[in-house]
Amino acid sequence: MECIFCKSINKEIPSKIVYEDDVVIGILDIYPATLGHILLIPKEHKPNFSELDEKIVNHLGIIASRLSLLLVTNLKAQGISLVIKEGVLGGQRSSHTLMHIIPRFENDSLNFDLLGGEEQKGKQTKTNKLYEDKEIIVVEYPTLTEGHIAILPKEEFSIIMKVPEIIIGKMFLLAQKFVKKIVSGEENNNNNNRKRGANIVLNTGIDQPQQTVSLHVIPREEGDDFDFVWDVRQVDDKSLDEIVDKFKGNVKKGVEEQIEERRDNKKEEQEEEGNKDSEKNYYNSYLDRLP
Repeated sequence: MECIFCKSINKEIPSKIVYEDDVVIGILDIYPATLGHILLIPKEHKPNFSELDEKIVNHLGIIASRLSLLLVTNLKAQGISLVIKEGVLGGQRSSHTLMHIIPRFENDSLNFDLLGGEEQKGKQTKTNKLYEDKEIIVVEYPTLTEGHIAILPKEEFSIIMKVPEIIIGKMFLLAQKFVKKIVSGEENNNNNNRKRGANIVLNTGIDQPQQTVSLHVIPREEGDDFDFVWDVRQVDDKSLDEIVDKFKGNVKKGVEEQIEERRDNKKEEQEEEGNKDSEKNYYNSYLDRLP
């Protein structure tokens, strides 16, 4: 059966496109976890994230960050969850690898807890280092499964949109290297008969496990007792088209340029309408706190 996502990429079936370049395409999920849920899809057909070329992985991370900013600014999302599912045991259902970019809202009923319990919240573990360079550190983070790791920038960033793109790209490249080890059996304590999948998850805002942004790689195997799943919802075409219109012409700008433009627009709106509280509550007024 021909891949439905390849058909979307080739414009053989209609899709709600919010972003496209030579490497990836971003389309709105028509059965989203929340309104604005984006599927970011590499144009090259690869079944698994672990099989992607490194340049594509780097690009995927950067574009995910830019789209995250637009979901916050355009839809007033209070957080973002990025989710990649690797293999059947990782919950993957499609034959074409992709990233879910899910805008988060208070009381959205989603649960992407990476801590393994409420008592762990706020803790930031930096023991058992697995990798370190001048920009990034990788640590064991065994809250969900054996082999669960967290990839963190050495400098603290409260939200993904503040992380320099070169670091975001590097974080996803490191995640891919660990996923390859997981699915190949290198991380299975020499038991290569254990079949494994993986999840790659980054939460910013809601369900963020630490004060700083962290990208988590979580080994999955048969019989584990959790999954990153969600109830889908029906959304009408008009609502999807309105989101597409909000994204037009915005994504190719760099993150810093988008932030500055949003600041300027916000000032103009406040001066014209005299409404200085209109955006007070979305994402903790994060634009006001940016340096």
